[in-house]
Amino acid sequence: MKNYRKILSILMALILALSVIPVSLSASAAQTETPSVGDNPITRENGIVDPAYPDYEYLPTGNGAKIVYYNGEGGDVTIPARLGGYTVTCIGSSFAGPLAQRFKSVVIPDTVTTIENMAFYYANHLTSVTLPASLTSIGDMAFEKCSLLKTVTLPDSVEKIGSMAFFDCAALEEVVFPSALKEIGWKAFNRCKALKNAELPGSVTTIGEKAFGSCPSLEKIFIPASVTEIGSEAFVLGSDAFPTFDDTSGNKRELPEDMRVSIIVDPANKVYDSRDNCNAIIETATNTLLDGCSKTVIPDTVTAIGDCAFRGSTGLKQVELPAGLNSIGESAFMGCRELTSVVIPDQVTEIPREAFYGCSAMTSVTFPEGLARIGWGAFFCCDSLKSVTIPASVEYIGGEAFGYHRVYEKDDIHNKWGWYIKIMDDFTMYGYYGTGADRYAAYPSYDEDHIRFIGLNEMPTEKKIKADLSDGMLLEVNDLTGAPTTDKYGEPHDYRDDYPNRTVIGIYDITLWSADHRAVTLPEEPFTVRIRCSQPDAKVYEAGYYDDLNAVYENGWLVFSVDRITRFAVVAGADVVLPVCGDIDGDGELSVYDVTIIQRYEAGMTVKSDAEMILHADVNGDGATDVFDATYVQRYLASMDSPHPAGEKF
Repeated sequence: MKNYRKILSILMALILALSVIPVSLSASAAQTETPSVGDNPITRENGIVDPAYPDYEYLPTGNGAKIVYYNGEGGDVTIPARLGGYTVTCIGSSFAGPLAQRFKSVVIPDTVTTIENMAFYYANHLTSVTLPASLTSIGDMAFEKCSLLKTVTLPDSVEKIGSMAFFDCAALEEVVFPSALKEIGWKAFNRCKALKNAELPGSVTTIGEKAFGSCPSLEKIFIPASVTEIGSEAFVLGSDAFPTFDDTSGNKRELPEDMRVSIIVDPANKVYDSRDNCNAIIETATNTLLDGCSKTVIPDTVTAIGDCAFRGSTGLKQVELPAGLNSIGESAFMGCRELTSVVIPDQVTEIPREAFYGCSAMTSVTFPEGLARIGWGAFFCCDSLKSVTIPASVEYIGGEAFGYHRVYEKDDIHNKWGWYIKIMDDFTMYGYYGTGADRYAAYPSYDEDHIRFIGLNEMPTEKKIKADLSDGMLLEVNDLTGAPTTDKYGEPHDYRDDYPNRTVIGIYDITLWSADHRAVTLPEEPFTVRIRCSQPDAKVYEAGYYDDLNAVYENGWLVFSVDRITRFAVVAGADVVLPVCGDIDGDGELSVYDVTIIQRYEAGMTVKSDAEMILHADVNGDGATDVFDATYVQRYLASMDSPHPAGEKF
């Protein structure tokens, strides 16, 4: 009995001893099995807690442990290299979580190879971070909004920096880029306003979209020969340099200057270049200038300016566009507030939307005679541009392209933010009657005001109709039938599509010009308009409102009264008669007469029906009009079921 008790006590002691042996003693099994930490492992929603490091939660992975949550006091933090017997290899997604603002400095152990997405997101008190030599990748948004972080040294082992990894790190002045770096993600360093250089190592192949956008303090940009892909707006200063007003107070905002002194592409690069020491990045194959700055001199060989290429280059005062330039990208010179003038080369046929949005110092623009289109907001908020002369070739002008600016008028009743878009009172547009210029000027603004327009050509005699309202007023009626028409934004628009059940025979632009050269939207009294028309049953509709203007046909003229101008009047014919399946006589309905004609046609007898109407009688759709079709029409007339669409409109 004594021996039995002795053996039992030894076994109990052995069991107790085994229960406190760390899991790491059986590491090979622990890598794949759920670990047991102590007698009663503490588990939380995100992971497991090692009692020796209660501030961290972790989960085992295939090659160690991932820290998934931090719950400590913050301050100066040194992350442990081992948890629960596992080697810490990964800082997990959202590791800092809601306590991110507690961190002041962080030392990451040499065992860590990966920092996942949002690991230190919004750690806006973090002033320094020590990254290990073992690190290979930094996840998306890993250090986003770490606004006090000034310097980051990336170990040479890092190959990828994720999207927005250091986005909005406003105090970040210096980054030591690793020699193994291959990929820089979308917006990786976007809005790092203090960052001074982007001299990239010879291993980088891909620079994501807007990677270094909105970085006004960048002085040096170096693109090595290894780079084969640069995303759009990779180095564009961006919208942070615009608008020029504070959103709530209306006060002028001090905008950052473009500090760049050199943009250099390695001459050995086969995809991009900075030819002629131009201080820009040019896509070699297409001769497209992608990114420039206030120090850029555009080479004569450049044929295109890319989207946003100079956006926010606040120090750009003059730009000489090459004579061989074919195109200018959207927002290409947006926010170049010191740019005073520009001459558009002859080959350019379109100025896209927002191309020169916000060039507040601009006083003159010279357009080529072949220009056809000017996009929305192309010269919006160019407050110093008091007049423009638009060539007769211009067909489209988008909304707010000229003569509009933003004003700040705090009004709690109408607009609590105080911003309004209004026509510049002292702006004048010179152009030609019957073109896109006068149509643009005639379109009313938000407050029903109009741009002052002075015609450079005599209004054609047939369009110069004396109005009985007051002296000096002109009524202009432009026939746009068959010509391209646009909506209020200058975008192509086919007004025939607005009247699907009518045949549109004419589209007319009607404008009433006052003695002050401004369009009149609401005249003091109605006036009469006459439009020549050969169809007595035609009707006139007001575009946009679709109201029938009750036109009267008088000896080849449609005569109607107008008491408001909405830019276009659309003249439509009679209702469109949609063909009816089985209707061979074309009267719009099925009858016994249709059966008779189909039978006569099948018998080879003469019928009064054209080929198109005969085709309408092919009820079963077999490509022939025969006795079967006549049977289906008879079944329809007898209200019998039929698998074919007799009586339906095409």
